[in-house]
Amino acid sequence: MNIIIDKIEYIPENCLLELCFKCNLNCKHCGSSINAFSKKRQGRELTKNEFMKVIQELKMLGGKKIGLVGGEPLLYEFWEDIAIYAKSLGFELSMISNGMLIDRIMADRIKKSGINKVALSLDGPRDFHNILRGNVHAFDHVLSAADFLISAGVQVNIITTIMNKNIDLLDEIEKIVENIKASFWQLQIGVPMGKLKFNSDLLLEPQRIVEVEQFILKSKKRNKVEITVADSIGYCSNNELILRNNSSTDGTRAFLGCMAGCRAVAIESNGNIKGCLSLQNDNFIEGNVLKNSLTEIWRSANSFQYNRKFKKENLSGECTTCKYGLICRGGCTSMAYNASGSINNNPYCISLYQKN
Repeated sequence: MNIIIDKIEYIPENCLLELCFKCNLNCKHCGSSINAFSKKRQGRELTKNEFMKVIQELKMLGGKKIGLVGGEPLLYEFWEDIAIYAKSLGFELSMISNGMLIDRIMADRIKKSGINKVALSLDGPRDFHNILRGNVHAFDHVLSAADFLISAGVQVNIITTIMNKNIDLLDEIEKIVENIKASFWQLQIGVPMGKLKFNSDLLLEPQRIVEVEQFILKSKKRNKVEITVADSIGYCSNNELILRNNSSTDGTRAFLGCMAGCRAVAIESNGNIKGCLSLQNDNFIEGNVLKNSLTEIWRSANSFQYNRKFKKENLSGECTTCKYGLICRGGCTSMAYNASGSINNNPYCISLYQKN
């Protein structure tokens, strides 16, 4: 039995709310497979009132934070109404955007809607970022969007997806992030799903996770930017506390297992409920709010079994002999599943390579 997750109350404190499954870019590494790809969301998009009903339920279940995402969330006609309503219920709001639609007016609207944090995706210097995202103006829009948002009083964070083709560009990206004056720089590993699965030349080889760790350690010593790492980086390595903590934490943050379906929930634009939006496979759909309420789905004894009913016997591969197996459970569920076919066997594990 896991000594951490199995002793917490299941509360959907953090929610990723996918407002729409459409985007104005065509990125080669898109995990959601949006644009120029065969995969589409099944069913129809939730109406504004249906989204609001779900948000109200989320509040009653103990929700505290909502991240508005897409696709590109600003393409959703009623994003502002959704944000204002969620803010009125006391939610802390954030948004992930590619920056293409954010000018001075949009930045002011974002601020007034109650969104206090916007994460902008930036994956390399100008040429790399533009080629990756299929738009020659993408890089410049990130820079201008950051300026407009910061001027409007919105916190700007930068998200970089690390891949085979940009791992050697991290030093350059760090300088760009420093110049942007972003509050935090989130680093994450590209998960082999969606279009990235089929652009295998972009995928980072698992053993290179050690290089990612070394970069982060050196960057933290330079102290030019504040780094935060996503759940795809880790786990339980010798430097876990250094990797996972920054000025916003108390120094004790550590990876204690995937929180999908335990402290986190994701709502797709068609009403599907998952523990995390990165769990793209339909096997991870727990229900749909057009058929059952969010409350029913969340409280069902059959929901999120991969986390709520984990057993030691679920571990596979190298994870079976790891002394941290009952805590880590194989790290990021999405990374483990897409990289190994098992949700509890993760080849992108720093401590795995520290044994060698």
